[in-house]
Amino acid sequence: FVITALFTIGLCACGGETAETNDDKEQTETVYKTGDTWEVENQWKFTIDKVTVTDERNEFEDSDPAMVIVVDYHYENTGYEDASGIMDGLYLDLGMAQIIDAEGNMCSEYPLGSIEAMPQETPAGAKCTAQTAIGLMAEGSPVKLILEQYDGNGDVHNAAFELEF
Repeated sequence: FVITALFTIGLCACGGETAETNDDKEQTETVYKTGDTWEVENQWKFTIDKVTVTDERNEFEDSDPAMVIVVDYHYENTGYEDASGIMDGLYLDLGMAQIIDAEGNMCSEYPLGSIEAMPQETPAGAKCTAQTAIGLMAEGSPVKLILEQYDGNGDVHNAAFELEF
């Protein structure tokens, strides 16, 4: 009886872990490419429009990236309203994403003076066009961006982008 009870408990525990793993996998199962739109119904539409390599460097920046890319993107607020009242609109900033270069290095936003458009809090019904520069530790593509964004109800949504250039 004791062995049967332990075996049953073990199977239940394994089943719980599998369910959590599957839920996490479903959230990031789709991998978006440049030009694809990540849409969360009645919240937002987000698209990376293009990725370009630049030779520009910031002379005051201490990091020495192997490559710098500029990511042009846009988003539309299709109904996002912050239930907590803290935000005046949707704000999607690629600088907050997890950025992974072609060799698996974690990378970050890079300060460039030529960035023309910054993300802004965007009210429902409005659109925002923005750019972000990213310093890569290794040259080449693909670069992976993993975004995590809370909707207006406080539920988290994830999207993975794989960028070729």
